[in-house]
Amino acid sequence: MKPPRGAVRYFLIPLQPSTNAKKSSKMRRSKTESLADVITDYIRALGIEQKIAETAMIKRWEEFVGKYTAQSTTKLTIHQGTLYVSLGSSVLRNELTMIREGLKDKINREMGAEIIQNIVFR
Repeated sequence: MKPPRGAVRYFLIPLQPSTNAKKSSKMRRSKTESLADVITDYIRALGIEQKIAETAMIKRWEEFVGKYTAQSTTKLTIHQGTLYVSLGSSVLRNELTMIREGLKDKINREMGAEIIQNIVFR
């Protein structure tokens, strides 16, 4: 007797360990790498590690400048190592211009790499 069309068939799998289980544990690859290392190498090979670092810096902008300044920031872009910051307040723009070098050093130190070479406030 045939099962009805579209019926699911179940197969019983023995729960006893096979004799090949011991062999497979000995046959591990000798050159294994962690997933983090593989991903890091892949990102480096694609040449996008600088872009990823820039994106991470933009996400952490509030941490670097504080909540009020982050809320007053209308646009953040990075192009060829220059951070362009558009602000809604001219007073805040003048204030940040005076601490530009300190802010640049703080960002680069916190990010662990020299991501920003210059900051332009607009």
